[in-house]
Amino acid sequence: MRYTKTVDYKKLRSKYDYIVGWGTSQKEYMRSYNPFMYKIDYMVNGKGECIGEYFCGNLIYSPDILEGLKGKKVCVIIFANMEYEIIPQIKDYIQDADTIVSRLVNIAEYKKSYSVDKED
Repeated sequence: MRYTKTVDYKKLRSKYDYIVGWGTSQKEYMRSYNPFMYKIDYMVNGKGECIGEYFCGNLIYSPDILEGLKGKKVCVIIFANMEYEIIPQIKDYIQDADTIVSRLVNIAEYKKSYSVDKED
């Protein structure tokens, strides 16, 4: 299933065994993710870049890490703006993984801002 509406992170966490982030885009992940807001179990870079490095407190894995999650309930939070290119890559590893783009993940305790200096 592909989420197309805002979903509370706590609901995702209670529904899935694993929450996986995909994409270390500077525009989305590096700017908007904060490990104090919510937890990602694995962070994947589908291009194979930065594997073994830490970004925003998460160790970056290759997509091969998903092989070990088969048979589990997995939701992938996509942090890149190429959702339609990434979903088939995810399905190559876990056919029944659900997906959601990062901007649709709602953190109840955190007011989302769309401006750099949060003046909106």
